[in-house]
Amino acid sequence: MTSNLGIEKVVSFGADPGSSHDADVRVSHFKVTDSGICFDLHMSERLDLSHKVVHKTVEMPVLGQHNALNAAACVAVALSAGLSWSQIQPGLVRFSGVPGRLQKQAIKTGWLIDDSYNANPASVKAGIDALTSLPGLSILCLGAMGELGDTAFAAHQEIALYAKQKGVDFLLSYGQATEQMASEFGKQASYFESHERLTAALTEILLQQAQDNQLANVLVKGSRSAQMERVAHAVIEHFAQ
Repeated sequence: MTSNLGIEKVVSFGADPGSSHDADVRVSHFKVTDSGICFDLHMSERLDLSHKVVHKTVEMPVLGQHNALNAAACVAVALSAGLSWSQIQPGLVRFSGVPGRLQKQAIKTGWLIDDSYNANPASVKAGIDALTSLPGLSILCLGAMGELGDTAFAAHQEIALYAKQKGVDFLLSYGQATEQMASEFGKQASYFESHERLTAALTEILLQQAQDNQLANVLVKGSRSAQMERVAHAVIEHFAQ
């Protein structure tokens, strides 16, 4: 109890492996499926719940390991509020996110991940993790991240390096702050001064992959000012299944 703050009970959530092993609601055995993600939820008896839910396997029609952690946080709140698992589970299964936020759409070569609503370094990395978890070629289309001030250059260079380390195959960028990312990423990275030129280059890659009958997945990401939804819409228009 932390009475000096007026808090009488703390309920924690986290993921294995790591220091969160003793969290009240834990995520483990995370994996990507054809329809989204699957993971195990472990709920501690310390919650002192009458129904004694201890372990459940959850499938959700969304992408990203961070969404499993989001689910754990929601479950922790719901259980603490007195809801039963039968009341909680339907909401997890039906949750599909919101437009422009890590939305998965089937295209002729694999999947388009439309995460164009907004961007910051942490969310871009989460998007890259989701992209590279899918089988096939990984193509990152990144619009400039806004409102980073003096850290903008370093932040974009860090993302370029992260994408390379995670196994992204192509980096196509738009927006002045992304201009030097190609030098950090290396081969198969290009900077474009317009959405149209970026889309044309992306289309060429996807057409080649389709011709070779090879899988290719695309993540479209950027701050609102970058208007990367224009790229996502173009991909859907030309390559939607």
